[in-house]
Amino acid sequence: MSTQSTALEELIELLAPERIAEDVFRGRCPRERVRQVYGGQVAGQALAAAGATVPAGRTVHSLHAYFVRPGDPAEPVLYDVTRLGDGHAATTRSVSAVQHDQVIFTLSASFHRAEAGLTHQDPMPQVPDPESLATYEERLAEAFGGPVAPLRQPFDLRFVGPLSFDVMRDPALRADRNLVWLRTDGTLPEAAPADAVLPDAALPDDPLLAGPPPVDPRSVAPRSSGPSSRTPPYAGPSCGGGARPAAAAPLLHEILLTYISDITLLDTVALFHGLSWGRGLTSGVSLDHAMWFHQPFRADQWLLYAQETPVAHGGRGLVRGQVFTRDGRLVASVAQEGLIRVPRSGRTRRTGPPAT
Repeated sequence: MSTQSTALEELIELLAPERIAEDVFRGRCPRERVRQVYGGQVAGQALAAAGATVPAGRTVHSLHAYFVRPGDPAEPVLYDVTRLGDGHAATTRSVSAVQHDQVIFTLSASFHRAEAGLTHQDPMPQVPDPESLATYEERLAEAFGGPVAPLRQPFDLRFVGPLSFDVMRDPALRADRNLVWLRTDGTLPEAAPADAVLPDAALPDDPLLAGPPPVDPRSVAPRSSGPSSRTPPYAGPSCGGGARPAAAAPLLHEILLTYISDITLLDTVALFHGLSWGRGLTSGVSLDHAMWFHQPFRADQWLLYAQETPVAHGGRGLVRGQVFTRDGRLVASVAQEGLIRVPRSGRTRRTGPPAT
């Protein structure tokens, strides 16, 4: 029996879309009233939908996603899976996330059964142990000079370097890397539940929803600013009805990492330039997101998320990330480009790391 926080239980439910047709799934709405659909939520739900159509024994090794248009957090997202290929070595799926008859997000994922072969990897950066670092709530309390309300997060985040709030106060703290220890707030199931995927016989007769009239989504965005300015939404009451079975392990761990991987990437660009998301002066929106899963891992054990930004130009910033287990295994790689807007007075041009 796993031990999980309420927030983690709700997140697992949020990331397990309901199967309403053979290759059509419906995502759960977030609990909190938020302005936008968090990008990691859509990516995680899309990966879960794709994985539910893949033969047993094949795990995801890569995904490539695009955030097409803003999402409406008050409406469920429909995930339409296309079976692109089921080869001897790999299985490929494409997923379109749809709201109000418009595609808001696309994801392509490939699944593979591990084989014997060559092995090498980059070394893990030398960093303090996570237990020696302050919690995220403690860091916020230090930044604001007083206690902060509990954030009720399903992930425990421990930042090695400065937060964007810190560089807002002292731009000299800007950093060329963003190192974060993370793990779920509670243990995860060891094995897949028996009802991880609804059988075809249980599918409803009408797989599509007749939703309310479309709403204007121009005031929302697929991603905002990262953990320094807001907490992503977790599962709320169903907006479409029906049970949501938990995602099957080990894909559950990849789904959870996909969800959280979007939350700190663009912070890396802001930290590099000594900027902050605070006060609404700087904004960031994910444009695309790619991940490669190299080795098995557990999302409920400490993972080091090492992020760096090689270039920013034309209003866009590119961030690369590597995810290591505590014992130094490189288990995942991440890349994302985002649209970053700053006031004219805050624009900087830098060609090297911050001065030390």
